[in-house]
Amino acid sequence: MAERSRNKKSKDEEPERKKRRSRSAENDRPKKRRKRPTLDSEDSTSAGDLNSGVDSTSEGVEEGPTLSLAELTKDLGSSSAKKREAAAHGLGRLGPKAKRASSALAKLLEDDEERVRLRAARAIGKIGPGAVAAVPALALCLKQTGGKDKSRDETTVAGVAVRALKRIGAAAWPGLLAVFDDKDLRRRAGRVLRSIEPKADEATHEAIEELLDVGREEAAEAALAVLSRHGAAAVPFLLRFATADDAPELQDQAEDALESIGKDAVPGLASALEDEDVDLRLSAARNLCRIAREVSQRAVARVCSRLEDALDDEDVGVRLQAVDALAALTEYASRAEPSLVIAMGDTDSRVGLAAVMALLDLAEDKQGLAQRMTKVLEGRRESEFTRVGACMILMHLGPASKESVPALLKAVEDPSTEVREYAHLALQAIRTPSMRVSVIRTASLRLKVVDEDDEEADDEESSDGRGPVAPRKRRRAGGIRPRRVRRRR
Repeated sequence: MAERSRNKKSKDEEPERKKRRSRSAENDRPKKRRKRPTLDSEDSTSAGDLNSGVDSTSEGVEEGPTLSLAELTKDLGSSSAKKREAAAHGLGRLGPKAKRASSALAKLLEDDEERVRLRAARAIGKIGPGAVAAVPALALCLKQTGGKDKSRDETTVAGVAVRALKRIGAAAWPGLLAVFDDKDLRRRAGRVLRSIEPKADEATHEAIEELLDVGREEAAEAALAVLSRHGAAAVPFLLRFATADDAPELQDQAEDALESIGKDAVPGLASALEDEDVDLRLSAARNLCRIAREVSQRAVARVCSRLEDALDDEDVGVRLQAVDALAALTEYASRAEPSLVIAMGDTDSRVGLAAVMALLDLAEDKQGLAQRMTKVLEGRRESEFTRVGACMILMHLGPASKESVPALLKAVEDPSTEVREYAHLALQAIRTPSMRVSVIRTASLRLKVVDEDDEEADDEESSDGRGPVAPRKRRRAGGIRPRRVRRRR
């Protein structure tokens, strides 16, 4: 009997055990966290809505029949605040399709009712980049905070306006730059622009140009500080500041910003070498030279082909800066040398001379450079100025280019007077005591820089075994001797 009673009790207690087990299992399971609503979701309720009594759903808004875009836009001008609020809410639900209503929504940002202003700001944010027309009104909302900065508080109109501006994106840049003259708005608008990457469109370029007007230096400096934080995306705009000849301080700051961006700025600068504006091309070449010297030669060496194209630029200044940029590539001389040889043939003597000096600076193997210049002299397709440059390099190399003497002797018979003159000077620089005097004398006679009557005097001077001597008597241009002036006693 006792055994039966025990079995009966265990049977009665079994359901209770099962209930306890299920309860403990439920307690052991990880609790699912409730998903927090965000402002990104179109139908979610934000914390700001809960606090202010306005949400992004239809709660608190009179739901009527579905209205068209035209009807909703018309209701924005209603005398009823609830109707205006409902219309703004309806346009927000349409999203980008309500682009045409952005101007009408912008007017509601000045509404007397805060609920309506919040609805309008949210609707503009949901329209996105298409709501460019509302940017000026949104920018003014940043100041509607009762003297306190509440632009980070999403329960306020200013906070919702900031979010809407960020959703509009790069298209908001021109409108926000326009308010930089206001010191208070400048700081808040600048904070918004730091989180929006600029886009190189015509409207933004025009806004930058307007900042460079006289009397807007503070606004321009603030915009420059914001742009410098965007790296490569800001290069086209920083170049605009770098061409501000009327504002040297801004120009220096822009070039410093480009240098701080470093190698990431090189592609943008290389693209600017093809711009229609000569000032931008000049600034781009100058800053490429600066980056090659101070930051990264490797990055600039990758755009050698762009710099070579710049050597054909119609502006002499751009060509000179391109040569300087190539000359800065000391670690990549093999890439820069072919372009510099081309630059020697420039019709402007300043560019040609800069290329000659660059080739001399880059050359670690002087004999190798002399051999390459010899090939230039022997080439039939090289221009007159290129041959002059080759003779100049051989002249500077001196005895290291003595293997180039045969090519220089042929160059003495060149149709070009300048080629003949520099070939003669190169031969004079190359000569050594072991070289025959006749080599120099023959070159001098062909150039007609000495008289045949002076041959005997040269022979007497050189017969002492000290080697050849430079001709004593030289003619002036045109082969005319200077007239002696007798002094009266």
